[in-house]
Amino acid sequence: MMHRTPNAMPLFTLLAALITLAGSASASDLEVWEATSSPGVPRLIVSPATNAAIDVDYSPVTAEGGGIYGLSEVEITVTGNLTIDATGFSCQTFGCLWSPFPFAAGRSVIVSGADNLTGEFSSTQDLMGLTVSGSLGHVVLVTGRYLDAAGIAQSIGNIQDVDVTVLATVPEPGLGLTVGMGAALLATLKRIRRKS
Repeated sequence: MMHRTPNAMPLFTLLAALITLAGSASASDLEVWEATSSPGVPRLIVSPATNAAIDVDYSPVTAEGGGIYGLSEVEITVTGNLTIDATGFSCQTFGCLWSPFPFAAGRSVIVSGADNLTGEFSSTQDLMGLTVSGSLGHVVLVTGRYLDAAGIAQSIGNIQDVDVTVLATVPEPGLGLTVGMGAALLATLKRIRRKS
């Protein structure tokens, strides 16, 4: 598997990507977010970050059919000069497997897990915890799959792709206000879209 080492995304590119995601998001897609924020709104971390804790949650009930039967190869990566630290990593989903194993500092981590026998139908579940350090970049869920519960009587349905999601942002000093305003705009757009 080839691991990417993306560069820092310019602020206007990030905002355009977030607005595009908001416009294409569906209320029935599996929501994944950083726990101290809310779905669709990246957490803003004051720069520079030193072992900043990131708690990644997901909501099985938002998936197609109202549940999931397992997550596969969910990859979280960092951009810019951020690194995922060796300390603070924990895979919190049921039956979790992760790569690299044993976990070491780097640019990405891949996890698989969750209850693939009886399914998960709760509003919030823990996926993983990790820590990041650096002065500029994003923590991004870039890929992954899950089995939805769209089958007969909420049984196993289809394989779905997890949406690309910016979980957290560490802006350069002075950019925090602009990124915060962009996150607020994204939240407003998502609320408007769900009401329509």
